[in-house]
Amino acid sequence: MVKILVIDSQAQIALSLDALVKLEPKFLKVRELVGTPKLRNRTDGFLALFKIIVSQQLSTASAEAIWTRLQTHGVSSPSELLRKDDAHLRSLGLSQTKISYCKGLAESRIDYSTLAKCSDTEILTILTNIRGIGEWTAQIYCMFCLGRADLFACGDLALQEAIRDLYKLPQRPSIKETALISKEWSPYRTVAALILWNYYNKIRNRQEGRKR
Repeated sequence: MVKILVIDSQAQIALSLDALVKLEPKFLKVRELVGTPKLRNRTDGFLALFKIIVSQQLSTASAEAIWTRLQTHGVSSPSELLRKDDAHLRSLGLSQTKISYCKGLAESRIDYSTLAKCSDTEILTILTNIRGIGEWTAQIYCMFCLGRADLFACGDLALQEAIRDLYKLPQRPSIKETALISKEWSPYRTVAALILWNYYNKIRNRQEGRKR
C-alpha cells in the first residue's frame, strides 16, 4: 500500500521547511528573506478543479471576477454547468476553449472521494486523461486541494525563475531540469514550491523596483 504524505497544518510546514533547509542549505537564505510560507489548503472536489481551470493563464483579479460571475449565475455543479449554453458562459467571461475544458471536467464523472484516496501518481494520471487538465493543473489540485506533501509543479514559470535565481543559473531551467533539481528535495517538494513562489514574488518586486 502506497503511503500518502499530507500537509494539513502550519506546524507541519515549519517542520518540513526545517528538514528542507538541512537537505539544501540554500533554502536558509530564502527563509530568512520571505519567512515560512502559509498553509494554502483549499477544499477539494469538482468546484476546486473547475476554479483552477477557470483561473489558468489569467491574473488573480480577472480570474476572481469571472469566478464570481459564474457563481452568481448558479454555475456551481457539473449538471448546472452542462445545462448552460456556450453563449451564456462566454458572456460570463469564459473563452470557448475553457468552456470545452470545463464541460469535459463536468462530463468526466470523477468520484472525488475515491480520487482523494489514490496515490499522487494515480491522481495525476486520472486527471491528465481529462481534456484540458495538464500536469500543472493536476499538480496544483494535489498540492492545494488534497494537501499532498511531495509534489512540485515543474512547468511553473515562477518556480523555474526562482530556481534560476537560487542556483545562479545562466538561464531558466527546463521542465526536465526542474524535475531533476526538485527531486533532491523529496519528500518536502510541496513546501519547497510554496517558499519558492514567495521567493519569486520577492525577487520580481525587487527587480521591478530597480527599473523605476
